[in-house]
Amino acid sequence: MTLHDRLFFQLIGRPFYRRVMLPLGFLLFVVVLADASVNWYALRNQLAIWPTLRLSALFTFLFLFWGLIAGKALAPVWGQPAIAFLVRQPISRWRWVRFLAPSLLIAFLPLIGIWWLAPNHGNTVVHYLGFVGLAWPIILGASFHGKSRYKWLTIGTTSFAILTFTYTYQGWVSLLAIIITIAFLPMSSSAIREQTVSHLKAKPGNLKSKTPVMAVIRRDFRCLWCLERKTLFVLVQLGVVTLLMMLAIRINTEAGSRMTFIVCSSLLAFGITPIYEILSRLATHLGPELMRHRWPISHLHRGLALLGLVFLLTAPVFMLLGILGSAMGAAYLTLFTLQILTSLVVLCGLFCHTLLDTGTALGWGLWVALINTLLVTTLPPWIYVTMLGFVVPAGVVLMVRGLKKFTLQTETGTHG
Repeated sequence: MTLHDRLFFQLIGRPFYRRVMLPLGFLLFVVVLADASVNWYALRNQLAIWPTLRLSALFTFLFLFWGLIAGKALAPVWGQPAIAFLVRQPISRWRWVRFLAPSLLIAFLPLIGIWWLAPNHGNTVVHYLGFVGLAWPIILGASFHGKSRYKWLTIGTTSFAILTFTYTYQGWVSLLAIIITIAFLPMSSSAIREQTVSHLKAKPGNLKSKTPVMAVIRRDFRCLWCLERKTLFVLVQLGVVTLLMMLAIRINTEAGSRMTFIVCSSLLAFGITPIYEILSRLATHLGPELMRHRWPISHLHRGLALLGLVFLLTAPVFMLLGILGSAMGAAYLTLFTLQILTSLVVLCGLFCHTLLDTGTALGWGLWVALINTLLVTTLPPWIYVTMLGFVVPAGVVLMVRGLKKFTLQTETGTHG
């Protein structure tokens, strides 16, 4: 790996990987959720007999949808000051393509899976290269701002739609798709220079576009990362142990869907136990700044930020746990997802309600998870889902009221 390769990976690859991994993991979770009830080969055969116009519209929508998600993950990269330095270097268009390609390859993995469903008229490798490569201008265009964004989204989407439509009649169109892809690679990459200049001119506007919820989540996570790495390491340890236990159960037993669901629900209660302690330590470090001091945001936004932080800390384990327990079936996977949502909302609501109670035991997180697990595994699913219609809104109300009470007393105490 050359110096430029390492430099591009550090400045573009790493930030892009970090931002795209969460939507990629969620997409994998959705596919696993569908895998329990979908015969992919049968679906592929059914798509092959669809009308040409409907088939091309479907694949165009799927490619554009993922291109917009990947582009949003890539967009903040162009605002880095170091990218402006790279743009000023004597790097040709094709070298930009070569240095960018390793960093963007991960964005093409879902597209390969999507295009696998397309009717196979041409050579397998050739049509994969041609049509998946056409997503390059769509992904880059989705990461741009201003006129370049709409220009490359239009060019990429239109060319893909037309070639997909004609490909259903003639397989040799895959060769034409490769030629067009090769032409689009340097042309779309050259627009990065314009994006860098626009970012430098409109830096205050970029700051305004960031939502308060995401800003507070980043602030909270950095606080935990700097001051409570040991506590986060305990969370990681419990997550690894939880996944290993689930993996051992899946390998050594042949549990049915109901039993697999009960095991996943029980392991969820085990893995969520450190969350309440982590939130308590965050409140200890931030003090009055936990809510409104220097952060003039609404109580609902602050509650959503806490919920987002907890989801960020637990999402990798929950997703992998759901994947390992995918044998439970689509219905139980949906119920398991609702159980996760309920646990996090009630836990955050209880935490906000007890912010001023310094004597609160840290076992609340365990109690919330255990009670929720008991309910979801003993009640009929329709009763549990109906109950969520009251429990989740109650958790949100509890969260907002707790933050209001905390804000009132801390601000009164500060100014009094």
